[in-house]
Amino acid sequence: MNDMSKKHARTRGNRPQRRKSGDARYWKVAAILAVLFCIALIIRMAMAPTPPQIKGVTEEASTAPYGDLAQTKVQLVASEFECACGQCGNTALIECTCDRPHGALEEKNFIRRELKEGHSVEDVIQLMDRKYGHRIG
Repeated sequence: MNDMSKKHARTRGNRPQRRKSGDARYWKVAAILAVLFCIALIIRMAMAPTPPQIKGVTEEASTAPYGDLAQTKVQLVASEFECACGQCGNTALIECTCDRPHGALEEKNFIRRELKEGHSVEDVIQLMDRKYGHRIG
């Protein structure tokens, strides 16, 4: 063996092992993609539409402990009636917000109370029809 190949053989074994540059790049790309995904997720959540607010919902109703299902049932019952105050014309109860006697707020609170007491939607519709009338169709 000549001097050059001996020198080369000696130094080859003494070199520290170098990391493959592909491994480091892979982790950098993975980290960047993870950060971008998190940012996109945050933006998506911030831009998500909020549920529409229903007119005539009192503060008591919006903080009611029995939740969204009960509010949906109130809406189902209210959709069957017009406001019974006599001054709102043929305004649908679900859209009306008047606070007159026998008006929308009184009727919706009556519906909430009856549902909270355990009556079914069908029962509350019958109770509303008997007490206030103005059933649609």
